[in-house]
Amino acid sequence: MSLLNLSIATTDYDHFRDIRMGFVKPEGIDLNWLNLGHHECFARFTANREFDISELSFAKFTTQVTRPDSDIIGLPIVCSRLFRFSSFYVNKKSGIKSVKDLIGKKVGSPEWAHSAAVYMRGWLHNDMGVKLQDVKWYQAGSLTSWTWKTSTLPKPKSGPSCTSLP
Repeated sequence: MSLLNLSIATTDYDHFRDIRMGFVKPEGIDLNWLNLGHHECFARFTANREFDISELSFAKFTTQVTRPDSDIIGLPIVCSRLFRFSSFYVNKKSGIKSVKDLIGKKVGSPEWAHSAAVYMRGWLHNDMGVKLQDVKWYQAGSLTSWTWKTSTLPKPKSGPSCTSLP
C-alpha cells in the first residue's frame, strides 16, 4: 500500500514537533513538513495553494472560506496559543490613559487583516464604543509594508481608512 503524500506548512510550534520531526508518524501518510514564518505560510497558501495543508490565521481563513468558489475547509487545530488582547502598546508620551483616548489617535498594526488586529478592532468598536472611523489606522510590517495590492481581501468601499507605511 502506497503512502499518501501531503505537504504541510506551519510555524515551529512545540506541540507539533514530534510529528514534524518524525518521532510520531501518521499511519498511511508521508508528510513533507515546511517550517515557515506565519506570514509566509499565509501568503503562499492563500495566493497559490502551494501546500496541501497550511496554518492559516482565523481572519485569512474566514475571508477564504466565505468566497463563493471556496476550495478549502478548516480543521479544528489550534496552532498559535496567544491571548489576542495582550498586545496593545501605548507610547507613554501620547496622553492615552483609557480606551476612549484612542479616538483621533494613530493606531498601527502589521497588517489590516491580521487576526489579532481584527479581534482588537472588533473589541474597540463593539465593546468599548471606539468606532473604527474615529481612529487613524496604519499598517506597516517589520520588513515590508503590506498593501491592498498584495492582499487577498477586497478593500472596503466605505468606513475606516488604513494607510500603509514602508
